[in-house]
This record gives sequence, structure tokens and C-alpha cells, in this order.
Amino acid sequence: MWHVLDLTGIGVVHADLLGLTAAGRIVHLEFQSTNDPLMALRMAEYKLQIYRRYPKFAVQVVLDVGRKRMKMPVELKGDGFQSTYSLVDMRTVDGDRLLASSDIGDDILAVLARLSDARTAVRRIVRAIARQGSETREVALRRLVLLSGLRKLEAVVEQEGEKGADSERHHGSQGDRAGNKTQHSDGHLAGDPEMHPAGDSARRA
Repeated sequence: MWHVLDLTGIGVVHADLLGLTAAGRIVHLEFQSTNDPLMALRMAEYKLQIYRRYPKFAVQVVLDVGRKRMKMPVELKGDGFQSTYSLVDMRTVDGDRLLASSDIGDDILAVLARLSDARTAVRRIVRAIARQGSETREVALRRLVLLSGLRKLEAVVEQEGEKGADSERHHGSQGDRAGNKTQHSDGHLAGDPEMHPAGDSARRA
């Protein structure tokens, strides 16, 4: 279980993801695509501001989602002060396990991880997005397109998206044809204005 926490109003411009686990631990995740020599300072600032709002020190993880592996200092320390975070390369994360999640956010994140078959994974993600409500679907699709670019998979996402749209149109047209061929008990065919007495009025309605 994960409960999202809020940091507005205490000076943090943007924390990518901050949540409280079922065990009561605060976890702070940051997504980083380029090397930042001041990342340790930035994470320390986050940690102190998180502590100001919620008097607990957060477990901090920076997820390397870039195209090139990062080499950044993970510790900031001086006299009487020390702050560290973990740097995790998303390429080492099992993407298939993320795909097994029922959370659409995990599905999308899988595109950055290690995958046994990238095209099949993208197909599954696109289908999962298609099952979401309209508002969630729009946001999820934008995120997928953005993240897929970090793994040079945007063309695959576009192709699978087009296949999904074509399939939906195909099933829709099949449904229409099936509906047009539905027989009434009197032997007339529904949808045929010449054979069905209400055909013209129904179409005008």
C-alpha cells in the first residue's frame, strides 16, 4: 500500500514522487535523465524540507532513466552533517515484474526497465492504457510517449498505438454489420429501410 504525500507550501519546487508505505516509511523517488554534479545537494535539500513537513527522514532513491549510465555523487557530508541517497539504474530493474502489476503507472515505468521483449511489452502497455478512463488514458499515453523516447521506442509506441486503433475500428465495424443482420421475429432485417417498417424514421431519429 502506498499513500502519496504532499510538499506544497514549504519551498520544494517539485518532488517527483513522495509516498508513505504501509510500514510507515517515507519514500522519495526522483527520476533523472542526465548527470547532475549537484544531485547530492539537491537530494539533501529535499530531505530536510520533507522532514520539515513530516518529521521523519525519507528513504531517497534517484532512478536513472537516461540513455547513458550516470556517475553522480550519492553523498553529501561535512562537519556534523551527512545525507545519502541510492542511485538505481532502471536498466537493472525487471520490467516484466512491473508489467505484472495492476497499476498503470508501473506498466508505463516498465518501458524504461529491462525487458525480455520490448515490442510485446509496449503492446501490453498500450492495451492497458486503452482500458483506462478517458482522463487517465490521455495522461498515461503522454507519459508513455515521453518515457519511450528515452529508450528510443517512440516508433514502436506509435506503431502499436495505430494497430490498437485499427483493431478497435475493425471490431466496431464488425459489430455494426452484425447488428445490421439481426433478424426480427417477423423475418425482417433490422437496419434495412426497405425491409423494416421503421427504417426511415429510425434513421432520421
